[in-house]
Amino acid sequence: KIWRINTKYNVLYVQGRGVPGVINSYVYIYDTLLHLRKSKEKPDAFPTFYPEDLEEPLPEDIYAEDIQPLENPQRTQDLADQHQVQCALRARQRRSGSDQQLRLHLRYSLTSQEI
Repeated sequence: KIWRINTKYNVLYVQGRGVPGVINSYVYIYDTLLHLRKSKEKPDAFPTFYPEDLEEPLPEDIYAEDIQPLENPQRTQDLADQHQVQCALRARQRRSGSDQQLRLHLRYSLTSQEI
């Protein structure tokens, strides 16, 4: 899966079973080096990009549809709210000493924020 594309530095952020190498390492993406799999004619490199075909400039970062960038103000506010709730509940637990109550209350407060 491609999570993010940085068009300024030509970097792809990928994840998956088909990605060779060690976790959190660099991967070079290029055409095959096997001479039997190369085409007889010389096609353009894949994927071919023609900047003159663009009607408007590309953004510096392109994200997958199912994630939100951290720079998103709503996402930052949601994370801050979650952190505030967790800190308040931990302080309440220290005063009351009831671990089970804290877990139930924390689980309820986090799921109610997601709805």
